[in-house]
Amino acid sequence: MNCDSPIDMPDAIEGLGGDESIFFMMLGNLEEMSLNQVLTDIIPAFENRDYPNMKALAHSLKGASAYIGASRLHYVCFYI
Repeated sequence: MNCDSPIDMPDAIEGLGGDESIFFMMLGNLEEMSLNQVLTDIIPAFENRDYPNMKALAHSLKGASAYIGASRLHYVCFYI
């Protein structure tokens, strides 16, 4: 993995059966369906010290980020 890249594309594509189009579809789905909403929702949860909600939001993003090779995001969510 290139440490400068937030996403390990070759590893993610390989994990998705080698189909690059599936990777880009999953990447788009992550952004549209979870990333934007989780980031919007996690800020007020943090400000209100709503830790169970923060944990649930991070957990929902953790699995999706693993599929697209975003290991740094995956581990950040894991630690939340």
